[in-house]
Amino acid sequence: MSDSTHERESSVRAARSDLADAGDLLREGGGQQAILEVEGLFLSFTQYGAGLRQRELEVIHDLSLSAHAGEVVAVVGASGSGKSLLAHAIFGILPENARVQGSLKYRGEELDSALQEKLRGIHI
Repeated sequence: MSDSTHERESSVRAARSDLADAGDLLREGGGQQAILEVEGLFLSFTQYGAGLRQRELEVIHDLSLSAHAGEVVAVVGASGSGKSLLAHAIFGILPENARVQGSLKYRGEELDSALQEKLRGIHI
């Protein structure tokens, strides 16, 4: 092989390595803190049946996701699978009979009801 062929192959290997490193950084959020983090989210509703019997209906079970700056995250699923309920949990607009467990964070800060209200419609 000629020197120019070796140089091209070396350049291609270096470019592939750089692309792999860039892909790793994107998957890790570029080393940046996530804008939105959902960890171990469980969402259930208290329902009442005949004779005032109470039961918990779990609609989201152990969901985790994160979204970093410049990243697009899609939540897909069949009708009734909980996509809108996930959004409602993030926005803090669930009905009174909903129970949320797990961690919701915006820029590293726990999304409590006060922060959700402050951010709603502006940042989230």
